[in-house]
Amino acid sequence: MAMAALSRGWARYNELCITSPLLTKGVSGGLLFSLGDLFAQKIDGTLDSERGYNPKRTAIAFFWNAVCYTPAGHYWYCHLLPRLVAPRAASATAAAASSASTAVAAAASAPVRIGMRETVGKVIIDQSLFGPLVIGGYMTYASLANGGSRQDVEAAFRTRYWDVLCANWMVWPALQLVNFKFVPLQLQILVMNTAVVGWSTFLALNAAAKPAVRAPELDAAASAAADAAAASAAAAGTLAEVRALPANK
Repeated sequence: MAMAALSRGWARYNELCITSPLLTKGVSGGLLFSLGDLFAQKIDGTLDSERGYNPKRTAIAFFWNAVCYTPAGHYWYCHLLPRLVAPRAASATAAAASSASTAVAAAASAPVRIGMRETVGKVIIDQSLFGPLVIGGYMTYASLANGGSRQDVEAAFRTRYWDVLCANWMVWPALQLVNFKFVPLQLQILVMNTAVVGWSTFLALNAAAKPAVRAPELDAAASAAADAAAASAAAAGTLAEVRALPANK
């Protein structure tokens, strides 16, 4: 009974991925990304603090995935990227997805086999273009949505962008290789959004961290002050040594 209900629900989800892809993927992706934020709030102690759960953070996470990332990802992964790397397979899938019937939806959900060369090509293009743009977009969005200024965005890029991008390259290429090779186009966003529960936890923790960075002019002033203090200390030490010498008679 339960398996039959799950089977019907899965078939319905597949159909909705064909007939209403942006709404279906946006809502499911937003919920999964929000789950990652809940995990992050637990890990960083927000849930256990005096103020407790921060719904604004979850809302910001949901909006990013549902309204920003998933629509862009849908057009990138289901339309543009396949046409750049495997145009024949992309055309066949687009033709199959043009009908709204359940049978065609099921057919469109079948994996479209592409060669390993095309798969690797998709991973390289994805991680060279779309991945860096998404990370930059998220860092900008998270900083501004949490009340930050342009200076905060610049500080986030200076202190965290490269580290997050390198972490991205350690995780996503292998996952995308399997995803692009074996998962149907219409379900690839779902796979990514499922994996992104852990990734969004990392991003939420990263976005919540305040960069300990000051403006260059403040750093220069601090450096000058430190040099002056060191010089003063050295002068004071020399004077003390001079005073300790016995007076000449």
